Amino acid sequence: MQEPTLQWLEQEEPVAATVRDQNAPGNEIIPLLIPTPGEKDERNTAEDISRGAISTLRLALQAGKIGVWRWDFRTNNLIWDERMYLMYGISAGTPITSELWKNAVHPEDLQLASGIFSPVVQQGLHDRHRFRIVHPARGIRFIEAAQELVLDSENRPVACVGIDQDVTEWCEMRDSLLARQAELETMSLTDALTGVGNRRKLDEGLAREISRVRRYGGQMSLLLADLDRFKSINDEFGHDAGDSVLRAIAQMMASMVRDTDLVARLGGDEFCIVMPSVGVPGAKLLAERMQLRLEQAVVSPLNVPLTASFGAVQVRPGESAESLLHRADQTMYRAKSRGRNQVGSDFGDEVRSAVKAISSRDSLAWNASASAKRLIRCIHCFRILGTADDPVQRARLESTHVCVESVLARRPIASLPYN
Repeated sequence: MQEPTLQWLEQEEPVAATVRDQNAPGNEIIPLLIPTPGEKDERNTAEDISRGAISTLRLALQAGKIGVWRWDFRTNNLIWDERMYLMYGISAGTPITSELWKNAVHPEDLQLASGIFSPVVQQGLHDRHRFRIVHPARGIRFIEAAQELVLDSENRPVACVGIDQDVTEWCEMRDSLLARQAELETMSLTDALTGVGNRRKLDEGLAREISRVRRYGGQMSLLLADLDRFKSINDEFGHDAGDSVLRAIAQMMASMVRDTDLVARLGGDEFCIVMPSVGVPGAKLLAERMQLRLEQAVVSPLNVPLTASFGAVQVRPGESAESLLHRADQTMYRAKSRGRNQVGSDFGDEVRSAVKAISSRDSLAWNASASAKRLIRCIHCFRILGTADDPVQRARLESTHVCVESVLARRPIASLPYN
């Protein structure tokens, strides 16, 4: 390897000395931050420049907590500078062997750290790695290592030189910032009062699941719950009691859903549950289970059972999140208008609409494609429900079959199996 040649910059003002590195790409001039007088005299010799460069480099390595090492392939010797010994907690001057170095590396990172030389030796690459060591006094430390081959005049590798930098403080600061960022992100998607998702979380969840259904097909249902007579709770027991009720309801809902479901507070005393891969029958089953749990719940200081009205809807092809929310809201309010503590669904309403059209002998309504499509969709959903193992659901399915047969035969129907 050729030694760098010195080149002075011809200027009248004081300038920094430079070294032209003939081995660097483009034969570039490398400035050395060494103050020199404008006049060239005997004091500014190559030896002075070299000592200045070494001092500057030493300061940079010390400030960056960087240690330097060299591995000679011909003698198989590994040479460390003073900072490498300090970094690893090994007494200065101790001969560095492979086993001594491996004993300092964290056991979980030993395979990674041991393989850092392979790509450099085999492919002649510059390479960087990060691994952990166990310092005898300072515990676990993070090390950033970089290495590069040294070639002889015939381009054969004769050594590998590298640097190790202690980046523990940087890693800790990065982890702290990432944790804080994740915390803030969670806070921005969480309802502060109840701990479930907020409206932003709901909007993101709905958009994601609607997009999934559009792309891959399948089902997705939305269940909307509204507490009955919640205003009277605030009026009679105060807002603190009302807040306690909302927190209890949110925790109850969150405990009854799957990990893939999303519970969010829409606002006030309204909650939504996004249910991927679930049709309306499944959403109604969950609502009925929640009704039963509410009746058994005891929330201090209330002395009356809580009730809620539910609306279950299933996303339709090409439907937007706004439309789905609107249908869920309308379905819930129709259920509430029938006496509260009810579970309504859009296909229950559609069956009722189709039945009404037939019962009234309204041929125009019956022949309307929308009514026919609604009835077909309802029958399809009831068939899906037929896979349920619950005896109650099987009984409902039987009633549904009777209902559908009566509709098709244009016979009057006394009641529907679903409200």
